[in-house]
Amino acid sequence: MNRKQRKENRKQTKGQIIIVSVFVLVIVAILGMVAVTMISSESFSVVKNLHGIQALNIAEAGVRFTIATSLAADSDWSDNSDFGPVSLNPGYFTVHYASKAKRICILEVTGTVNGVNRTVRLTVKRGGAFPYQFLEYGLYGGDPSSIGDRVRFYNDSKIIGSFYYYGPVEIMGSRPPPCQTDGVIRSYSIDPPPSVGIPNYYASWEAISTVDPIVWDNTYYDNWLTVAASNAATSLSLSGNQTLNLNGQTRWYRAITMKNFSRIIGPGTICATAMPTGSGDLNMSDSSRIIGPVRVVVRGSAKMNNDSYLFGTVEVIARQKFDINHNCFTSRECTLYSKGDFTLNNDAIARGNVLAPYGKITLYTNSQIKGLIYANEFQAYDRATLEGGAAFKEVGNFYNRSMVIQNGGVLPSFLPPGISSEGTTDSFEVSDWGEVY
Repeated sequence: MNRKQRKENRKQTKGQIIIVSVFVLVIVAILGMVAVTMISSESFSVVKNLHGIQALNIAEAGVRFTIATSLAADSDWSDNSDFGPVSLNPGYFTVHYASKAKRICILEVTGTVNGVNRTVRLTVKRGGAFPYQFLEYGLYGGDPSSIGDRVRFYNDSKIIGSFYYYGPVEIMGSRPPPCQTDGVIRSYSIDPPPSVGIPNYYASWEAISTVDPIVWDNTYYDNWLTVAASNAATSLSLSGNQTLNLNGQTRWYRAITMKNFSRIIGPGTICATAMPTGSGDLNMSDSSRIIGPVRVVVRGSAKMNNDSYLFGTVEVIARQKFDINHNCFTSRECTLYSKGDFTLNNDAIARGNVLAPYGKITLYTNSQIKGLIYANEFQAYDRATLEGGAAFKEVGNFYNRSMVIQNGGVLPSFLPPGISSEGTTDSFEVSDWGEVY
């Protein structure tokens, strides 16, 4: 090979090397760009994931903040408002009440970090207050030892809210208006069935097979009835604006009669003993008033008529029946107990705790009970209203535009003796805690 050929070969080799080098550089550049893109994407995902974790932590911190501040210091959650944003490094949280009642609510707390949101949803119920039967239903009824008798709703009678009955429920008459427009009816069976009843007769129905009864302890009331079983020299009769001030004492009379704007004021305890003779009754009429704190213990019957009133923290314990008639009224902090039957009629309104654990509560014309209601049996007639939370073993029919209304807002601020609270007064029951996607 001569010099000229060798020179040409060297030129060709150099050209090939340059081409290969350029190609390698192009490949390396492409790989570099891909690597940079992958690293950048991965870094973005890592950062976003970090922000998501931070946002979830902030949401959970917001839950604890809400329980410790808005809920712990408030005895009534029904009027609570959404709030936020609340700053919490490195982001903030907002609080939304998806549902709220006096002592139970559903919270949705959203944490946000650099535009990344995470939401936590949970149910919070306050302990130390009312068993769930009174909070979650307008009426909770049934005998755990057997399926109860059929409950019938006649003549435009209504359920407002949720209703639980361990037995058959039957809605009579043509509808609309529906018997129930919100909430859920839970019962052993229902007539008409869901294929016919929704939405013309009721909003929702679920089948049940058990009932969880309220546990009752009568010790407190029996003890006071024993205290009242003492001899008394005279009966008490107040009228014409007369006032008896108990001045912190306990007093015994054979019977107690009040009328014509007379008053008994506390603090103190007054007993109608029926001993050694007498009726042992409490009779209030003609705008007479008892103003608490007063405890009235009656070995006979308690009767309120004609615009008589109980104001403040008044407790009436009757060994026999309890009747309230003709525009009488009791305040929200009252406790009314009868070891016999309990009857309201003619525009009477009983607020507070109304208890007949061994008897029957019967509501007649335009009468109302608003509060916590507990009895062995119940019956409603003629535009009567049961409002708040109620628990019964046996339930009769609802007639002539009578109503049962679920309303935690009218429950008294305390449980009556005889019904155990759920948890301690400062405890919270949290359930269904989870992230919302």
